[in-house]
Amino acid sequence: MKRALTLVLLMGVVLTNASGCGAAEDGKASDQIKVAMVHTTSGLGDKSINDSGLIALERAKEELGVSYTNVEPKEYSDYDAYFMELASSGEFDLIIALGAEQKEALVSAAKSFPEQKFSANSFEVTMDNISCQSALWEEFLFMSGYLNSKLTTMDALPNANDQAVIGIINAMEIPPQTRPVVGYICGAKYANSQVEVLTSVVGDFVDTNRAQELAIAQYSKGADIIQDFCGKAGFGLLNAAELSGGYVTGAATNLNAMSPDLVPHSTLNPIENQIFDDIKAVQDGTWTSKTKYGGIESGLFVMYFEDSNLKVPQEIIDEAYAAAEKVASGELKLPTTFDEIDQWVTENCK
Repeated sequence: MKRALTLVLLMGVVLTNASGCGAAEDGKASDQIKVAMVHTTSGLGDKSINDSGLIALERAKEELGVSYTNVEPKEYSDYDAYFMELASSGEFDLIIALGAEQKEALVSAAKSFPEQKFSANSFEVTMDNISCQSALWEEFLFMSGYLNSKLTTMDALPNANDQAVIGIINAMEIPPQTRPVVGYICGAKYANSQVEVLTSVVGDFVDTNRAQELAIAQYSKGADIIQDFCGKAGFGLLNAAELSGGYVTGAATNLNAMSPDLVPHSTLNPIENQIFDDIKAVQDGTWTSKTKYGGIESGLFVMYFEDSNLKVPQEIIDEAYAAAEKVASGELKLPTTFDEIDQWVTENCK
């Protein structure tokens, strides 16, 4: 007998349910797929991974007849209890984790409930009952780094200074966050080996004030365009850009429409497609625990220039795509750590 969820008794939980077209009627049990998603502490409304997760769930509800439960933890310390409670309920065909900060809690629950299927988005785990969807952000941000390196000394940005300095701010010092920073630096150096790339780390995904302070510091050091890679905290970069007369480029979030005079482009990764596909695999009986990668070659990402009042020259866009194709084909193999960057630049950049 499956026991009822007691998540509502846990402090700080936000629990929502949505039923699909296969919902039970007249007290009869439904055989529809049931999915639970544990969001990150950034929560819904982050214009990033959490909102993408909800899009996937809504699509699965509409197209597949899936019903779902959302959980929005308020603190990192809540993750363990939520994953264990969801798994122990026996109610769900798939439990989805969003974000690398959930890895330890997810693994613990997966070990305790080996028959329960789990899904890890944006990080990798090797276990028989966990599937993983990993976007190769290092490839995506390589292209953004290339573009920003070119834009920093061009007339396309009215406030750009004559210094070849750009920046990037990420959320945490963990591989899923640091590898994309390395890719961004490599893309920038591939466009101009003399460009200086400033880096800063917020420490979490939600501290907009800290992100704003770090961005203002980078602008003061000569950067006129900064790549956002810090989740919900990245909204602080827009404030900093407005205060400092600088520019921001988005990742995962379409910042163009939010600040069209400050954002020339955004790198969008529709991770909702990966999440939807994993849910569908459960329903189809084709689900496996292997990692599914999404990089440039997969066509998963989109460089988005619409909705911005800043026009990136087409020849620069074409150059960036050509460089990105070299990464996709394997002609250019990106390093994964900061220690490898100098050697990579020596071997690949003029």
